[in-house]
Amino acid sequence: MQFSRRQRMEREIAALTRAYEGLHYDDVGFAWVYVPTFPLSASAWQQQNTELLLVVPAIYPFCSPGPLYIRSDLMTNGGRRLDSLLDPPQVFTCPPLPGWIGMEIHVSAWVPHREGEDGDSLISFLDLVRALLEVIGLRANGVPQEKEEVIHR
Repeated sequence: MQFSRRQRMEREIAALTRAYEGLHYDDVGFAWVYVPTFPLSASAWQQQNTELLLVVPAIYPFCSPGPLYIRSDLMTNGGRRLDSLLDPPQVFTCPPLPGWIGMEIHVSAWVPHREGEDGDSLISFLDLVRALLEVIGLRANGVPQEKEEVIHR
């Protein structure tokens, strides 16, 4: 069964709403999703969560979502700010949003979820973001990690 973009987004937003408390989204064009308490790894970050704003392109699901924005006050357990850990191309290719850090995460192996099949979705993308943030934070704290392969997906 083929779903329209609206039907697909409604299904994915319903799943995100179950996973993330207080989620807000653009209910007209589905152009963005806002997670007020995106969970972070306690082994990597001082904060338990951060705000996250995800831009959903008009051609989604045929490409991965993004860019995404995270609050700029995010600090590792070692006292380093997230913006000091990212390469400038990752930070500055996104339109600026004061108080936020923009990140582009390109998923080269993006395979959209289809009804009844496993595949990529907004949920899997946010799982990838959480794992990537953990790797970035642990790396900054000098802690070896096993999740390094997540960066090369």
